[in-house]
Amino acid sequence: MLKIWAFVDGTEALEQAFHRAFDELRSHGEWFFIEFKLRDFLHYLGQEPFVGQHITREQLEVALFDVVFAPGAPHPDVPEEAYLRSCDHSHLRSFFPDVWEERFA
Repeated sequence: MLKIWAFVDGTEALEQAFHRAFDELRSHGEWFFIEFKLRDFLHYLGQEPFVGQHITREQLEVALFDVVFAPGAPHPDVPEEAYLRSCDHSHLRSFFPDVWEERFA
């Protein structure tokens, strides 16, 4: 069964940036392994019964700041190198410059 986990307003360029950011986890085509930062990012956006909801720009920015742009693994038991390698967040920088600057300033 396929579920839409969440959706945001955006452009094709933004979608492509997310695809490039999570390319390390790409299975094939549009499909990705739900691991590490991608798993945490999706869970941050919502869990049942809220799966499929519209995510506001503000909610997306908070999730990016707290998960995607986070500088380390969330727990000592999580392999930090694999966790950090699972997302090249630099592809999202131009779409969220204020969040990027806040995290890395």
